Amino acid sequence: MNIVFLFEQNSAFLLFADGAWYENMSYNNLNKQKQDTPYSVGAGVLFQTKLGMFQLNYAVGHQYNNFGVVNTF
Repeated sequence: MNIVFLFEQNSAFLLFADGAWYENMSYNNLNKQKQDTPYSVGAGVLFQTKLGMFQLNYAVGHQYNNFGVVNTF
């Protein structure tokens, strides 16, 4: 899911989220069935400067009871 709010021609604020459910039932893993529902949420901003486009995103994800953080420029 993505939500983008354009506040100028080349500038935007965005929100995003993603989720899944999976189960590993492979032959080698019959005694250790794994299932999980990983998800992530984040926000970002995009705007134009004299030098070009600048985008900053921040996201937090969760998988196997572990949390992770990702930021990009």
